[in-house]
Amino acid sequence: MPRGPDLYTPRNPPTYPFATLFHAAPDQCIPQLLSCLPAMEELFEYLAALEKKVNVCALPHVPVEISRSEVERFLFDPKKNVMMCPDMLALLFSALALGAQHSVFDKGGGKWDAHVMEAETRKGNVYIAAAMQALRLASFMHKPSLLGIQALIMIAPYLTNTGRFLEAWTLFGTTIRLAQGIGLHRHPRYLDPAPPSQRECRIRQKIWWHMLHIDEQYSLTLGRPLGISGIGDCPWPRELTTDATMLRFGEFANHFTVLARQILSSDRLTNIRIDDFTDAFRGLLDTMPETLQFDESWSRRETSIPDWPLSAMAAVYFCKTHTYLILLNRQRIEKRPVLPNIPTTKTTLPSFRPVNRTPSTHSSPTTSAKASLRGRALVLASSEALLSAFLFCHDREPGALIDWTMGQQALNSCMLLLLDALESRKGTPGVMKVEQALAVFRELADNNVHQLAGLAVERISWCLQELRNMVQQPQGMDAPTRALVQAEAAQIGETTRVPRTVETVMGNTGMQLLEDLGLQAFAHEAFAPIAYGIPGGRIPMEATRY
Repeated sequence: MPRGPDLYTPRNPPTYPFATLFHAAPDQCIPQLLSCLPAMEELFEYLAALEKKVNVCALPHVPVEISRSEVERFLFDPKKNVMMCPDMLALLFSALALGAQHSVFDKGGGKWDAHVMEAETRKGNVYIAAAMQALRLASFMHKPSLLGIQALIMIAPYLTNTGRFLEAWTLFGTTIRLAQGIGLHRHPRYLDPAPPSQRECRIRQKIWWHMLHIDEQYSLTLGRPLGISGIGDCPWPRELTTDATMLRFGEFANHFTVLARQILSSDRLTNIRIDDFTDAFRGLLDTMPETLQFDESWSRRETSIPDWPLSAMAAVYFCKTHTYLILLNRQRIEKRPVLPNIPTTKTTLPSFRPVNRTPSTHSSPTTSAKASLRGRALVLASSEALLSAFLFCHDREPGALIDWTMGQQALNSCMLLLLDALESRKGTPGVMKVEQALAVFRELADNNVHQLAGLAVERISWCLQELRNMVQQPQGMDAPTRALVQAEAAQIGETTRVPRTVETVMGNTGMQLLEDLGLQAFAHEAFAPIAYGIPGGRIPMEATRY
């Protein structure tokens, strides 16, 4: 399984994302920052791309519109306005960075293009460095503002999608403190003075609940603890719309976040609690609007699907739900655990099927049959279901794959299905979907869409080779031949950095998907200049030695 060190400490770690490119003095810094802005036409193209594609994260209360009139008003006298409100410039730069990232697929002519990806990433890196410099001009840590907090919120997903997971997670922790510092977690009516209008109240509520959603999603995807310990007394905002679908989706998303945060805060769950949470998630998914309930038949070209962004939102929440079902049920204690490495008859692995395949027309298990699944069976079924949604996005909404969240969840599902095949020592139906997902990851890696796509290709390829070596061994293999096969597998593992540890599908002891002791172990420091003790007491001799 992919672990924290694989994601957070790659072989070529990225540099500090907020490069020092600008002078410290405002009179020199501001002209430099303004020179980084693109031409007006390109600027509004990036903002339009952000408005169109930001829904790919499937989080409610996202910035669905950036007012053109407000941007034009700010840029009418840019130097004067930056002096008065540098955090507005920070917000603009962070929106440009995210817009550049989300425009790559369309700029590549409806396909991933490595050259376009590289060019837009270079621009995006300059934009987020400029955004952080503008925040420094605003003294954002001393004087937090809604504009500054919104800028930081948009910088974080850009960092995540470019492989800077630790930076995004750490930066979001700062954002939480700033939001709490201005009372976003409180009901607006308790503030003194209170916001003067309902509009200002709703903006504060939407930002806070958006942060609650992000916090839950980071914890799920990155395997880190929740950053916000409590929801606070800020109620979720009521949608001012008559669209029944959007009203139901808003209610669903907020209930989803509350339930997800409750689960992520739990540990050492009993089977009864696991089953209760499992049923709660299944029941909640049924309350989603029908048009947003993902169906595996959507992968077929002849099947009509909801318009963008509803189709992508449906797939994302489908994946999130099944990820929680996987996390929960991997902890379940089975009465009859499946023992690994049980010899079976020789089975030939299914051959690779190309990604532009004709999806299977065989019927899926009935709803009642799926509802009865528990434990290992549910983990494997949810892993296959999640890969179906991942492949759907590749086939019909490929632009959605710019967000790494679903890619990370698909990688985890691939590894679980491969672990199942390795434990049973035979090819399984799930391996076919893994091979299809591998082709998608390879495409993303070849076009530099995601750094971790390369890790996915390495890890999945190694496991597939291990499985092939295992199932193709004759039952009467002599010792020298068996040793040769094992040596070849070990060489593949060494080349791809795959640890030679024994892992199983079941047996998790908590809700953290990726976190492990590899990042929390003792590390020898080159210097130890400080000794700790009680003031006035004698310093032990060993504390003064290194």
